Amino acid sequence: MAGSLSSSELERTFGVFFIGYVAAMVGYGFTFFQTYVYYSRYPRDHWAIKLTVTALSLLDTAASALISQALYFYLVNLFPYESGLDNATHTFSTEIALAIIAKWIVQMFYAYRLWTISTSVQRLGPAVIAVMSTAALVLGLVMAADLINDPRIAHLANDGPHAVVASCQALTFVAGLLTFVLLCYHLRPSHTANMKPIEGWFDNMVAYIISRGSAGTLVQLGFFITFLIAPANLYWIPFHFVASKLFINSLLTMLNCREVVRGRGVNEEETVDSKKDSAFSGSSGSARSGGAVRFNVDDHKISQPVINIEVSRTVQQTDGQNKILYDLADNGSLSDGTPDKPEKAYAV
Repeated sequence: MAGSLSSSELERTFGVFFIGYVAAMVGYGFTFFQTYVYYSRYPRDHWAIKLTVTALSLLDTAASALISQALYFYLVNLFPYESGLDNATHTFSTEIALAIIAKWIVQMFYAYRLWTISTSVQRLGPAVIAVMSTAALVLGLVMAADLINDPRIAHLANDGPHAVVASCQALTFVAGLLTFVLLCYHLRPSHTANMKPIEGWFDNMVAYIISRGSAGTLVQLGFFITFLIAPANLYWIPFHFVASKLFINSLLTMLNCREVVRGRGVNEEETVDSKKDSAFSGSSGSARSGGAVRFNVDDHKISQPVINIEVSRTVQQTDGQNKILYDLADNGSLSDGTPDKPEKAYAV
């Protein structure tokens, strides 16, 4: 084994690829789990959202399988490692294409989400995100096709391929950054009246780091920087593996964090802050007798009449025994008979 690679060379090639593979498999585990959670919680969600989740899950599964096959080839078929990881296999090149497609689907979904919550003047931002992510998709597919035709990883350092790949990663990063900024702007509680705010440090961390795409965007920035500095080396491969997993899980986390109403998801801007709403209903209901138990469900952001249920408890003496009457009416009053002695009103 005189021609075998040294320990440092193995670390810079196969070691880097293996680290990226382990991180990618952890990310795929989260993808599998979150897909299960989604279909368990939202069985009646819109068909387009279901199709998006299914497509991302299948793409991530196929990409993970291709990474596994590439790792097997590099670690088993190339033994005893007389040369480094110099060439990209067809499976590795195909995985690059699938990862690019998955990131494009995620960013297009975010762009559509922003489009629906923006005014006509503010829709320039989602349009820019869609254009940049589509351009990144085209450049990424060109990169994958180029690696299939010329599998030498070192040739990515040439001016032409280097510009294509760097532009692809830069556009993906800028689109992700713009998505994060616009989501934070539109989904702040002060922007939407009576919107339920995010409470607790953990929920805030999940919202700002994961579901709004900042984690995937930061890893994408690392991908861009490492490839820009050393395209012929393999240090960018772990960032490539992890970035697509984070983008997919960001979208799945955003979907799974929604409230559930009759099997459908309710977006953040469609939720109602119960504290603000109960304060309003309490002040308006004080003019009437008794307390109110108010059940508020804001479904599909459609203006619906709110049902106020007031419960009054009366006591009548009949044959020496106490008789408790509960009368319910749709208009909120609870009286079919005349109470003798109002004992107590219960209010929530």
